[in-house]
Amino acid sequence: MKPWPYLLAFIVPLSAVVGHWWGGVFHFLTPVIAFVMIPLLDLVAGAEGNNLPLAELEKLAEKMSFRVITFLYVPVQVGLVLWGGYVVASPWRMSCFTKKMPSKKRWATCCC
Repeated sequence: MKPWPYLLAFIVPLSAVVGHWWGGVFHFLTPVIAFVMIPLLDLVAGAEGNNLPLAELEKLAEKMSFRVITFLYVPVQVGLVLWGGYVVASPWRMSCFTKKMPSKKRWATCCC
């Protein structure tokens, strides 16, 4: 068993950053991946009814590659929460969503 499929857990946090960076329609990237793409892939992949033998599970638990992926996930999530708080709290980041339209001199929402 290889550890590389477990790196797919980083797709959802990465999609939040990419969605904000690219803006526009890509703001919906995270919900589409989390609630559409992953369930569809799960449906296509099917159920896995076999568990590994206990001896093999102990060998995998000792491999450093599995531990590194697990230990990296917590800082990524904490960093994502802190970054999200920064984005919401900083006015210049949120200025994309409301701009003063020069011709009407009113506040209007825009999609930048």
